[in-house]
Amino acid sequence: MLTIAILAGGRSNRIGRDKAFIPFVGETLIKRILDRLANMAAEVFLIALESDELLELGMILPPDIIPGQGTLDGLYTALFAAPQPVVA
Repeated sequence: MLTIAILAGGRSNRIGRDKAFIPFVGETLIKRILDRLANMAAEVFLIALESDELLELGMILPPDIIPGQGTLDGLYTALFAAPQPVVA
């Protein structure tokens, strides 16, 4: 079985706001991605800093295993937290 982990975190230093909630073609980027991946795996979860907006999506948000280490920690957390043997 397959787990899809979406790396949606980051400090957004260049953009200045959470990239996940930027509007795109009538919906937010994160909603657009989630809708397209929903039926492709046994489980889909997000790797991101917890926020009220992300929690409202009803997604699993596993905490960083090594906080503050960027993308590499996100990948490590995704592999560690995935309930399925294959992670995409």
